[in-house]
Amino acid sequence: MALTNNLKPQVDLPVWEWCRFAPTASVALSAFATADDGSARHIYYISASTFYRYDTYADSWQQLATPNVAPLTTLALRYTGYRGYHGRILSAGATSVQIGGLRGNTLNGKTIRILSGSGIGQDRVLTSTGETVHDMGVITGTTTLTLADSTKKWKFNQWSGYTVGITFGTDATQYKKILYNDTTTLYIGDANLQPHDPWNNQAFAAVAPYAVPVTTAGSQAHYQILSMSYSVAAWDTTPDYRSNYTTATGGLYLISSSASAPFFTLQYYDIIHDSWQTKTCNQGLLAAALGTDCTFERLAKTGTAFLSSTATAGAARTLTDTVQTMTVDRYSNYRLLITGGTGVGQSRRIICNTATVFTLNKAWDTNPDNTSTYEIWGDYDKAFLAGGAAGAMYQYSPSNDFWMQGSSFDDGVVANIAVKMNGWEALGVTTGARIAAGVTAVNATPTAGGTGYLVGDILTCSVGGTGARVIVTAIAPTGIVSTIELVASGTVTGFTTGTGKATTGGTGSGCTIEITSIGATCLITTASASWFKTGDSVTFSGCSDGAYNAAHTILGAGSTTTFDVATSAAGSMAASNSQSTTVIVDPTKSWTVNEHVGKLVHLSVAGTAPTAQIRWITANTATTLTVATIVAGVNGTSKYAIYDSKVFGTDNQFKPANQQNWGHASGGSTTTLADSSKSWVVNSWAGYKLRIESGTGFASGIISITSNTATTLTYTTQSFTPDATTHYEIADSWGLMTAASTTTVTETATKNWTVNMWAGKRIRISGGTSPGQEVSITSNTATVLTTATLTLPDTTSTYAILGIPARGAGTQLLWIWGNTDATTKGKYVLLPRGGASNSADLYDVTTARWLYGYFFSPQAETFTTGSMYAYDGVNTIYMQKDATGRVMAYDFSTNAITTLGTIPYGHSTAIIGNRMEIIETTDGLKYLYMMRHTGSEVWRMLIFF
Repeated sequence: MALTNNLKPQVDLPVWEWCRFAPTASVALSAFATADDGSARHIYYISASTFYRYDTYADSWQQLATPNVAPLTTLALRYTGYRGYHGRILSAGATSVQIGGLRGNTLNGKTIRILSGSGIGQDRVLTSTGETVHDMGVITGTTTLTLADSTKKWKFNQWSGYTVGITFGTDATQYKKILYNDTTTLYIGDANLQPHDPWNNQAFAAVAPYAVPVTTAGSQAHYQILSMSYSVAAWDTTPDYRSNYTTATGGLYLISSSASAPFFTLQYYDIIHDSWQTKTCNQGLLAAALGTDCTFERLAKTGTAFLSSTATAGAARTLTDTVQTMTVDRYSNYRLLITGGTGVGQSRRIICNTATVFTLNKAWDTNPDNTSTYEIWGDYDKAFLAGGAAGAMYQYSPSNDFWMQGSSFDDGVVANIAVKMNGWEALGVTTGARIAAGVTAVNATPTAGGTGYLVGDILTCSVGGTGARVIVTAIAPTGIVSTIELVASGTVTGFTTGTGKATTGGTGSGCTIEITSIGATCLITTASASWFKTGDSVTFSGCSDGAYNAAHTILGAGSTTTFDVATSAAGSMAASNSQSTTVIVDPTKSWTVNEHVGKLVHLSVAGTAPTAQIRWITANTATTLTVATIVAGVNGTSKYAIYDSKVFGTDNQFKPANQQNWGHASGGSTTTLADSSKSWVVNSWAGYKLRIESGTGFASGIISITSNTATTLTYTTQSFTPDATTHYEIADSWGLMTAASTTTVTETATKNWTVNMWAGKRIRISGGTSPGQEVSITSNTATVLTTATLTLPDTTSTYAILGIPARGAGTQLLWIWGNTDATTKGKYVLLPRGGASNSADLYDVTTARWLYGYFFSPQAETFTTGSMYAYDGVNTIYMQKDATGRVMAYDFSTNAITTLGTIPYGHSTAIIGNRMEIIETTDGLKYLYMMRHTGSEVWRMLIFF
């Protein structure tokens, strides 16, 4: 029930209430986190490697799991409500679902969200209907990534997606998802599959209270393989074994420093599972350890959508809604989600918008139409990292488990030939060997059952051909085989149909089988282990023989890296393109030729701290990217992301809106682009590079401007005529170096800067040789930047001039997502500079640039080590200054700062880390919680003015 607040300013003074002391004192490596909208019951608290949560109902503390990786130097902790416990659907019915879940009623009443595959975009509430123990045993071998039981004879990948739990002995109560299995071993982690399944690829962690399971006599770990069943409201589209989900039960991200490359770490805490996962941190972003202070902020799916409507039409990269009268580019870099109708569940980043049309960062999988309902949110698949005594800002994608320096356009895993299951990242194929007469089916009942066999025995038939195999799936007393299943079609041709085909292998003798059909088959070997099993539907791409580039059903899975399919192809598989030192191949793509020219591709090997290369893209086909010399990508395991070479927060040369370097064309010709909204200085863009981001002229590559008038750019003859759909950008403060030294960066003939206009700014080496560096610019000529000392870049290196100075201690990213002005809601991220500065900078999400030196009043207070911040979800950001205990309220709608109150007694030694959060009660009361610096005291104050 809502309460009426009758407290009156001046009459009633702010009161700080004492809360229960924290179990451990705050240190520099400590922080608070709670839900963005303040609706959570708990406040989470990390202090070095100790993790707790404070219960705002009970005024008490509870210890939680220890992070896998101990924080170092600096950290930031942030909550996400969009995610939770992840997995894959095992099976589903019209009103039911089976998953490898958590025991008991842990997930009862929670929401399951289908993230990919069949049924994508649906949310349903789970009602528990039972738990099934499918198998059990005592381990005979173990590593941090595996559990082995030599007594078993499992089918390959029969347990993929199930939960394995240690139920007795060393490491009891640790539960993990099974990635894949062979006949005797369950695999819970595999670095090569990190790009394919980052949410369920987690090793056993030997951190309190857990340990790695052991086989030591008397301490052996006992395990069970489990699944859980639930009833749900009727599905619109029924999920299946290819569908991935999260439970939307919440999680936290913990980012910190590392002494070695990649120089930072990211971990995800699954709240309902009470477990940590190590996430990927790509090398090439930082050149030294993250230090001083850092901040991490999500563009969360919080509150209500910024816009909800129904499309009137859709195309490959656009969605049209003729009902709208939007401000141009109001929703650039927001996320568009199809919530119903055709294409439901798909989401894309918005590149730009006109009054009625959204243009997206990549093509739809299924084009929306006039049945498609949609919503506009902040880009909830992204989070920003800033700080580290630098001006750069980085972006992380939880869905793709990848870091970027600029707005994303696409990503994937490199492969010469790819095999893909709907809703999953593709695996690489090493070989596909065809035989003319392989076994395509067998009678499930043997001709003769023999004797002495066990379930799981694998029997080989080499009658006529070589290497066909079946697995025993059921036996009668005395080991007589009752049923079998095809495992492998054979390696040498020559099989014929018929009964009584002799077999070898297994524990018994005398079993003969009937081959019921034969045909051309292809034995596929994948570049890494897979989760594929008999009967799965997979699609190949990248083969020179088009007969392979289609959907196939797996006839049999003969190992974790091999399976067979029937084929109509005339020969074995051969790749149309292959990875090389200048070409990156992803055959699953269908890019427009040269759409990615001038962007960056970030190529990483597998693993959670992968080595990486970043290159400027010089050309692309539908499936390949051409770059300067690299170490060739690893087929099937190297992950890549394509993102803008204009990194986040790049400065712009001209600040007036009518002189800036981007916009929408109003017309033109094959040699001109007109923008009637501009008033450029004549020839200010002569020699600069132009790129068409979307609309007419898209994928025209890099265009050199020869001259300009106040409203028109002139360039060499192109194959298109610009119109109102043409969205363009001129590379004014970033690009590809034409020369470099340890103190200079040159881009000859393509820039014409005003002398020393960039003096005091910072330059970032974003790609090529020596990436990740950021130093100050001391001076510049028209084409040369003179800098502080750099590790030598070269002509493969790319750069960007940043708009803001380095962040100091006492900084915090704060996304203003709920402000009352609808024209700017979700548009800005505030970032106090810290380091004893009185300034803050405002990041414009729609332009990916900073409004720096942002003014608010009064502005005499400075903020440094010890400053803490909290956003109320509407217009107000609360700021606690240094170690003073004085709290101020910054009203974003009025740009004014007022005081709010002072804690009961002073802080101890000021330390970095944000330990201040807002909790809103069910009655709508808002409390500000704060922890004392270098102390255990915690207070709260009711916000009533």
